[in-house]
Amino acid sequence: MIPGGGKAKGSEFERWVGQRLSLWISNQQRNDLVTRTVLSGGQWTASGDKQRGSAGDLTSNHPDAHPFFERFVVECKHWAWIDLVDFCHQKGELYTALEKVQREAAKCKRLWMLVAKQNRRADMLFMPAVFDIPLTIDHHYHELFRGTVYMFRFDEFIKEVPYIQIMELTLPESMRSL
Repeated sequence: MIPGGGKAKGSEFERWVGQRLSLWISNQQRNDLVTRTVLSGGQWTASGDKQRGSAGDLTSNHPDAHPFFERFVVECKHWAWIDLVDFCHQKGELYTALEKVQREAAKCKRLWMLVAKQNRRADMLFMPAVFDIPLTIDHHYHELFRGTVYMFRFDEFIKEVPYIQIMELTLPESMRSL
């Protein structure tokens, strides 16, 4: 990768996250269920109220992934450095990305996930703390911003929290009794 890498680094990271989510959704059977959105979500952002395209950086590429993307907007960010102190003070690039995915998800009435990476560090997954995720092992997870945001190591989350469990936990209230 070219030093700094910019857009190329971000695109590569989005493809990598898409493959990992595909494997998670398919129980390790397929890595091609998720793809990058048109212009990495730019088409949706640029269309304003018309909401053409898909929100977020990733979207479904196969019917097996449709239910997930009907419930979640996924944003991916890769930086050379993430300042977690600024983030905890609601400042910086990571916090700006968190606000962006939250706004986009609210516009389309979905939950959100933000997968963030710093060079040579574990990937982090941020998601709303609106449901209880039963954790069975000693996860590296934290509740942030007065318990409104979960932060996980991305690799641990997709390894230890089954896809079907997240889909059951995020069922709309009207469908839970069916």
